[in-house]
Amino acid sequence: MAIYDFDLLTTEILQHGTQLLKLVDLTYVDYSHSQTITLMESLHRICPNLAKISICTADHLPFEAIQALLKCPALVEIISEGCIFMGLEDIVTVATNRPSWQVINLTSTGPLSYQALIPFAQNCPDLYRLGLKLDSKLGIPDPTTFTTDVKFSSLTSLGVGGSEPTPDFELTLFLSKICSKPIKIIDHYSREWRTFEKLVNFHITTQLEIRTLKEEIMLLRTQKCNNDS
Repeated sequence: MAIYDFDLLTTEILQHGTQLLKLVDLTYVDYSHSQTITLMESLHRICPNLAKISICTADHLPFEAIQALLKCPALVEIISEGCIFMGLEDIVTVATNRPSWQVINLTSTGPLSYQALIPFAQNCPDLYRLGLKLDSKLGIPDPTTFTTDVKFSSLTSLGVGGSEPTPDFELTLFLSKICSKPIKIIDHYSREWRTFEKLVNFHITTQLEIRTLKEEIMLLRTQKCNNDS
């Protein structure tokens, strides 16, 4: 369902309340610039089975609007086209809210460091698409300090926002460490990222090939030891 006006949504609730109980996919376009938060705070009651929501608003949203959505028990996908006032602590709140996230696309008013990826890598094994406004100039976490649980199991698409990329070995190593498979980089600097995307894919693919080869060698060694004995 697509809703373009809050009053229209109110009418839908009054006339077709039982149908909204089955609603699983909602697109909300806010033209009034006033009722978005009210709607977000109501959805967990009026649409308990809501699994996907896409929000398009010209307003800068407070993080409270996203927090309200976290009350929706079945929600696995949030896409927001408007800017949100949020920092790293807010990112941790979203990532740790539930392990069943599949798609998260949140644009913050200011860029975040790549540290923001780690809570999702630790807590969201089903997440296959992630979009945040990231900036490598704010620092890259040291992957040598990570525990084994800091890894995306399903991620194949990473949106990095509008920050200009600075492709280098440090960022490549970080992404190859936390991703289990090659990822597609999505941003507004496609020319600069195109080469870097290939570099990341190369590193990840190489890492997987080396691990597989090592496992095969260990298996052959075990078989040889068994035969010798």
